[in-house]
Amino acid sequence: MSDSLFIGIGAVAVMGFGALFVVHGRLMRRKVEHLRQVGRRASAVVVSYEYKTDADGESTRYPLVQFSAPDGHLVTAHTDFGGDLIPKIGDHVDVLFDPERPEEAHIDSHLSDTMNRLAGVIGWAVAGRLLAPLKRITATARRVSEERLGERIPAAGPHDELRELGETLNSMLDRLADSFDAQRRFVANASHELRSPLTVIRSEAEVALANPEPDLDELRGMAASVVQASRRTEALLASLLILARSQRGLVQSGPVDLADTAAAAAELTADAAGTESVRLTLELEPAVIEGDRALLERLAANLLENGVRYNRPGGFVVVRTRRVDGAAELEVENSGPLVDRAAAGRLAEPFER
Repeated sequence: MSDSLFIGIGAVAVMGFGALFVVHGRLMRRKVEHLRQVGRRASAVVVSYEYKTDADGESTRYPLVQFSAPDGHLVTAHTDFGGDLIPKIGDHVDVLFDPERPEEAHIDSHLSDTMNRLAGVIGWAVAGRLLAPLKRITATARRVSEERLGERIPAAGPHDELRELGETLNSMLDRLADSFDAQRRFVANASHELRSPLTVIRSEAEVALANPEPDLDELRGMAASVVQASRRTEALLASLLILARSQRGLVQSGPVDLADTAAAAAELTADAAGTESVRLTLELEPAVIEGDRALLERLAANLLENGVRYNRPGGFVVVRTRRVDGAAELEVENSGPLVDRAAAGRLAEPFER
């Protein structure tokens, strides 16, 4: 038998005994409280024993006691305190009994009180043992914050429901940490991207203001730079809105043909491809999927723009759409330099170049 199986069986046994002690203790306390309210107390003597057999065939010895009832006659009563620690024949004990049923008595001695207290202590210890993992989970959850997402719940012990709960919460914390990290990177990159065109606009304006007598060509050059920087800012803001929309999840969805989105993206990048002397080739077959048309058009446009921008003069960009094994596929291939394998995993991150 393995150690883990032995420990598991032992834990189940301890919990079972603890539960029995707790139930026994509660029942005995209720009975004693009732007898102390409505019953009578008497001094009794143990005269003999009786044996009771449970459903498992186990026999338990219980003392029979005698005492004088309030009306003076002698009563022989059964007791509810059995086991190996019962009083001996001839011992004097205090009993509690109901005047209406004096033949059933409760031995109200220090020994029975000790057993009741022992049941309470064992029940408290077992309950504390069982609740300890929940206390650790609660303490960890309270320590977790946006600045302390590295906290994790110790996942140890047997593979039970509590361990499964801890592992599930740890997985949730991992996703939250990744989400916060992505949000921080998004804010940092967005700030950096917006700073560049704003710096150009401010620099051009400061240069123009520094010249007390600027000529027309200088003003036109400044205006052209400002317009170009403004367009870049506008395009960046539009991309940020689309990116924020995509991270919220799909608000609206419907059938979209990737061939149509690729054709629209190619039309938008045709001028840039001509300027860079890049040949743009379309090999489009119907490929319908469920999605957001605006986001899919932005996706295709990003791929084509990168294919043109990170290329060589006189190179090519080939755009293909098709159905492969029941799935829609959009492929953009260019003649630019190969992407480093280590950097390939970051290409889906916002603002990655």
